[in-house]
Amino acid sequence: MGRITVEEDEILQRFDHLVGSGVVLYDNREVVPFSKDGFHFLFFVAPSLSKKPLTHGGQTDPPNGNDSSGQGEEKATATTNAAVEEPPPQRLFEPGSDISTVGFEICDVGAAHRLVANKFCFTRPMLLLMTRDGFKRQHDPLEAPDLAAAWAVLRAMRTSHFVFYNCGEPSGNSRLHRHVQLTRRPEGFTTFLDHGDGEQQPSVPFMYFREPLMRKGKEEEEGRSTPVTGESLAKVYGKLLDRVEAASSFRWDGPGTSCPHNLVMTQHWMAVIPRRRAVWEGLSTNALGMLGLVGVASREEADKWIRVGPLEVLGQFGIPRGS
Repeated sequence: MGRITVEEDEILQRFDHLVGSGVVLYDNREVVPFSKDGFHFLFFVAPSLSKKPLTHGGQTDPPNGNDSSGQGEEKATATTNAAVEEPPPQRLFEPGSDISTVGFEICDVGAAHRLVANKFCFTRPMLLLMTRDGFKRQHDPLEAPDLAAAWAVLRAMRTSHFVFYNCGEPSGNSRLHRHVQLTRRPEGFTTFLDHGDGEQQPSVPFMYFREPLMRKGKEEEEGRSTPVTGESLAKVYGKLLDRVEAASSFRWDGPGTSCPHNLVMTQHWMAVIPRRRAVWEGLSTNALGMLGLVGVASREEADKWIRVGPLEVLGQFGIPRGS
C-alpha cells in the first residue's frame, strides 16, 4: 500500500503557496447551481481555464501540461554557447512522460507515485497523483499499485474528497502519462452515486456501475476489520469493468482499453461511468462533470450548458442505457 507522510492542511498550504506565487492558476469567480430531475450541477466559472491546452486523448509531443491543463508553457531546449559555460537545463519531463512536475510537487506517495498540483484549477485543491514511471499510459485501466496510492491519499484527507480517473480518449483525458486526480467535495454537495445500492436511477441519462467499499461484513460484526488494499480495490474495479463490457456494446478502437470510462472513488464507494465521446456541441468534460461538477471558462459557457440541457449533454458523453 502506498504511503503519504503529509496531512491535508500541509497539502492545502502548499497548494495555496503555488496559487499565490502564480504557478497554479485558481481563479474561481462564480459558482452557478442548476438542478434537473433531482440531478444537481455546479458550474465553476474560472477564466484561467480558457488558457489550458485542449488535447483530448494526449499527444506524442504536447505542450508541457497535465490533464486538461498545461504545467508551464513549453519544453526546455538545450542550447550551447562556446564562450560561456552554462549549467545543463533542468529536465522537465521524466522519460516517457508528457507531464512536467517541476515546481508543482506536493509529496511522494510510496516509491511509485508522486502527488503534484494541477496548474489550471476550478476547485481547491486540484491534485494529480502520477506514476513515477512515465511510460504508464492513461488509456490503460488502473493497476493495483495505482489504486493503493490513490486510497492512501484519500484516507489522508480529513474532509471528503473525490478520486477520479479518465481512461481513454472519450473519457475526457488529454495526456498520455497515467495520473489519477483528486479534489475536495464541495460542502453539502451530493451526487447520484451517493445514494442507493448501485441501481440505475431514472434521472441519470447514462450507464454507470457502482460498488460499495468497506462493506460491513461478518468479520467487522465480530470486531475484526477488513483492510482495504490495492488488490482488493483492483478486484472491485475489475468487477465494475466486467459489468460495463456485459452491459454495453460500445467499443473504442483507439489505443488501450476498448471500453473508455471515468472511474470515481470515495472512501465509501467506487463507480465506473463508460464514455463514448469527450466533446459534443463544443462542450467537454471529464469524470467530475459526469457527477455534475463542471469547470467552465466563462459565464457564457455555463449558460450554454444550461441552454442545451446539462442532462442531454451528459447523455451524449456517456453510454445510453440498453446500447
